[in-house]
Amino acid sequence: MEPVPEAKRAIFIATPHRGSFQAGRSIASWIGRFVRMPRQLLGLAQDLVTLDTDSLASAAFVRGMPTSVDNMNPNSPFLEALVEIPPAPGVATHSIIPVEGDGDPALLNDGVVEYRSAHVEGVESELVVRSGHSAQPRPETIAEVRRILGVHAEAVAAAGIHCGP
Repeated sequence: MEPVPEAKRAIFIATPHRGSFQAGRSIASWIGRFVRMPRQLLGLAQDLVTLDTDSLASAAFVRGMPTSVDNMNPNSPFLEALVEIPPAPGVATHSIIPVEGDGDPALLNDGVVEYRSAHVEGVESELVVRSGHSAQPRPETIAEVRRILGVHAEAVAAAGIHCGP
């Protein structure tokens, strides 16, 4: 897989890099069994398996095309493989991690994702927002996205890159 050359910065907001504890619950697995994949997509999954039978992602497909619930399970082979892939060189990353309640964020969650699943090492910045999972409309989240976009605009201007007409 090749990185997108235009991507220079990514902002993760409530991103469950290591899955959601909710997806690991038995009710989520039960509901996931009712999800049906289109036949064309199942055929594509079989084709993918034959390309790289040694990868963890391929191993997941051998058992059947995983659903979105399967892929959010903290024990998902897909997630285990995906979390090991670092951002492409030259891509700055930022995390905005919501948690509910007071106290050490490392011990909390946002009702869907635990802090330890959303936290990644090596980000340029990390902001903890006291919020439930849908933290996007929170003033703190909006202010942080604006700040990051300002940093990006300054970096683009300093590099002499012209954007727009």
